[in-house]
Amino acid sequence: MAAKITEVKETDGAEAIAGIGSAKSTNESLYLMQKLFRAAIGTNQLASPQAASGLNNSLSELEEAKIIFLIGSDVTEENPVAGTFIKRASNNGCQLIVIDSRPTKIERFSTAHLLLKEGTESVLVNGIIQQLLERGRSGSDETRKIAENYPLSVVSKTTGLQPDAITSVTDILDTQEPVMLVYGPRCASSAQAFVNLQEVLDNLGRKYGGVNLLSPLNNSQGACDMGLLPDYLPGYARVDDDAAREPFEEAWGCTLNNKPGMAFDEIIGSLSHTPGGSGKKVRLLYCAGENLALATPAVPGISEALKSAEFLVVQDILDNETLEFAHVVLPAAAWAESDGTYTNCERRVSRMRKAVPAQGEAKPETWIYTQLAHRLGQDWPEQDPQGVWDNEISKLVPPLSGLRYDRIDEGGLQWPVMGPESPGSTHLDGDRPPICRGALVWFNTHHRTLLEQCEGLLEVLPRTGEGIRVPPSDSKEVTEKFMELLKEEEQTEAKARIDEILATYRTRRGGLIPVLQQVQEILGFLPVTVQNYIAQGLEIPFSDVFGVVTFYSFFTMVPRGRHTIRVCLGTACFVKGSAVLLENVEEHLKISIGETTEDREYSLELVRCLGACGLAPVIVVDDVTHGQLDPKEIVDIVESYRGATDGG
Repeated sequence: MAAKITEVKETDGAEAIAGIGSAKSTNESLYLMQKLFRAAIGTNQLASPQAASGLNNSLSELEEAKIIFLIGSDVTEENPVAGTFIKRASNNGCQLIVIDSRPTKIERFSTAHLLLKEGTESVLVNGIIQQLLERGRSGSDETRKIAENYPLSVVSKTTGLQPDAITSVTDILDTQEPVMLVYGPRCASSAQAFVNLQEVLDNLGRKYGGVNLLSPLNNSQGACDMGLLPDYLPGYARVDDDAAREPFEEAWGCTLNNKPGMAFDEIIGSLSHTPGGSGKKVRLLYCAGENLALATPAVPGISEALKSAEFLVVQDILDNETLEFAHVVLPAAAWAESDGTYTNCERRVSRMRKAVPAQGEAKPETWIYTQLAHRLGQDWPEQDPQGVWDNEISKLVPPLSGLRYDRIDEGGLQWPVMGPESPGSTHLDGDRPPICRGALVWFNTHHRTLLEQCEGLLEVLPRTGEGIRVPPSDSKEVTEKFMELLKEEEQTEAKARIDEILATYRTRRGGLIPVLQQVQEILGFLPVTVQNYIAQGLEIPFSDVFGVVTFYSFFTMVPRGRHTIRVCLGTACFVKGSAVLLENVEEHLKISIGETTEDREYSLELVRCLGACGLAPVIVVDDVTHGQLDPKEIVDIVESYRGATDGG
């Protein structure tokens, strides 16, 4: 591997090598990974797709805040701790503004709730900034120039919100009280607009203010802090700033590359020169802790790019889909097998202690990076995670200069910790927080919620900028969509029965599941349109209905056939040839597992065991078991049910 790195570097330069790290790794591992790439290889081609600068303030401040502006976060589901604080704040009289493109549970605690079109959060915020500037608020020339493009009429048309609703939110924000802006990773690409708003409101560096991202993973903040970014060294020192690079060059004994690297999507694109790639082709990709292949549904071209990679190194704790593309696999120790630190979303650095020794050939990531550096000619000391932190990180990163392992052991502190006696900082003072290029902007694309990926919702990929359709919130439109579906299904008479069911259970606690069961019995399936009608009828959030439907396997969002064929692939059946049975059924009906024939005659399902091992191989059609089957018989058995009522 070291020989390949050297060969690529000598032939095409260090920029033909790139690294993807994980926000699940420890701070010490992330620090050594970026040091390996910058000091030993000589490139800034580094990215962590889920790296994210989190809260300027503290989670505990949420409970005491007077005004909270919550944007794009179903916080009670995505960050229950923050959600609890926000609910307490609301109960204590806090004015809570909730902005989202989907129904959320937190909206019931809100003072103002705006349901806008997907992807228009920055438009709304820039429109609010323009209104504030028109009222006499001050802002930078850059902020003013941007806001001029967002008059109220344009904002209203783009977001789908009424002008009065937008103005009412501006009225709440136009106060001398601090406003705590909190947002979720779904709208991370709008971070600059959020910073501009807080600048205009004079809320940057202020208690109960700030710009606060509820970052997605356990060490999303740490990945940024440790410099796993294409344009920042550890501690947010810019790679193109000579003075900022100097301490690192002196400590590492080398001259660092001053050219910012490519962002995540650019690295992926450059593997095969797919759209989005820039600069020269990346020949060698080192992927540590990220299962990139799973990103394929949301980021087109990743699988193709991985296939075309000349040399792919995968370092991970488990077998995964990306390993099939790897040329070299490095088994890494899992979190319970490693020592180190993590930094949570409120900048609190905490210890992680090894519980068990690494199994098999797995090694700690810090060991892997050190050994690879040695093979690339670097004279790195052999250090445990404490040595990496105390001897390097705390000396090179000013905000962490007062935080050594003995202090972390006491329970952790929030950086900046500027001296050995510093108690840490509950909120960041100073100017604008750094915006991490190419990190959560990609996360915004990749980690779409299940709600947005389900059948009927995803109109276009998020990267086109055209947005995603969510279920309508207008009651008239909900009913119209529902009636259109009933007409398509030739079941218009079912509306009266369903309305009666909804009326019966509207005030009953725990009535959702019985309603779903009865409606599915009537219609045969529960598509999004039906779920939205049920949510409206029961007066509950759509997300509650969708969560139950997608959690329980006996609910289906797609139509089922009049006859359900279940093929057993348990051990006994598989050994006796049930895989061939399944293949024959799929070929005959032209459907795959989980699908229904176009004429809705048959649905095909897979089961792991039917408890009839003595009859293997077995299939069940409706409630009838067929055992000891010959693959040649399967088509005749299936066809014997065509046109018949359930049960044959």
